[in-house]
Amino acid sequence: MTWLTKLSLRQKLLLTSLVPTLVALSIVFACNSVLNRKVYRDILEADLRATAEILAYNSTTPLILNDKLSGLRLLESAAKNDDIDYVCVFDHRGTRFSEYYRSERMLHTPPDSPRASGTYFEDDGVHVYFPIQHEGRLLGVMYLHATQDSYATLVRRDNLMIVAVLGVSGLIALILALRIRRLIYDPISQLAMAAHTISQTDDYSLRVIKQSEDEMG
Repeated sequence: MTWLTKLSLRQKLLLTSLVPTLVALSIVFACNSVLNRKVYRDILEADLRATAEILAYNSTTPLILNDKLSGLRLLESAAKNDDIDYVCVFDHRGTRFSEYYRSERMLHTPPDSPRASGTYFEDDGVHVYFPIQHEGRLLGVMYLHATQDSYATLVRRDNLMIVAVLGVSGLIALILALRIRRLIYDPISQLAMAAHTISQTDDYSLRVIKQSEDEMG
């Protein structure tokens, strides 16, 4: 921190005003980013689980009747959700009963068998497993895979908005810091100039104009 000692008083005053403000704005940005990611992630998870639950409930009849065509038509309804790119029904043996996918968006390998019920966020997207039950009996598992495109878009949009707000706030802070610096620096500068003049001329009648009501006057 020795470089600070080489700065002028004007620069030190500016740093004193700006640094705390910039640190506070950075903390606000970081906290908002983390919070937004969590909120949107929770929304995405809730939406996908609700879709999986509805599909699982409606899949009981096709599984009981072994009607794969009806099962496929049911899964095609998941195409209304732009995030979902693959849907699959596993029967009670853990084998694929019916599946639907968007071929142009199929960027991951479908699982060979179901995992424990739950939602898994991984690098290739979101994996949702939901049990299909009828009268207390497990008929199979509903599996959804979804991308995080809309989630990432919302996070980026909000981050850009936060950056814009912080940028404007930082500009306002800079303007105020420059104004405050003048209020502090100018009286000190005039006193220093008067002291230097007196030391050179021995003219003790020299006066400095009073500019404020604080200790410096």
